[in-house]
Amino acid sequence: MTTRGGPGGTLAASGRTRRGRGRGAVLYHIRVVGPERDLGGLGEYADIVAAPTRDGAILSCEVPDASGLTGVVALLCDLGVDIAELQAVSRRA
Repeated sequence: MTTRGGPGGTLAASGRTRRGRGRGAVLYHIRVVGPERDLGGLGEYADIVAAPTRDGAILSCEVPDASGLTGVVALLCDLGVDIAELQAVSRRA
């Protein structure tokens, strides 16, 4: 998977977009499958890190609320990305 910083942030050398993290943000792991896609537009919605896997990627993203997660999922669907699994990992206090 390819990720690039979008209007909401710039891509850091670590592959993490630089965005502020608000209180109450939730970290999600989204497993996507299929061919490599450009996911640069996701930086608009969340702090995203993509880790390639054999059959796609694991996206780790932190979103401030349910509407942010809905935006990420909608954008993935618009890009034709197949979501195999979505899991809430932790909530920031």
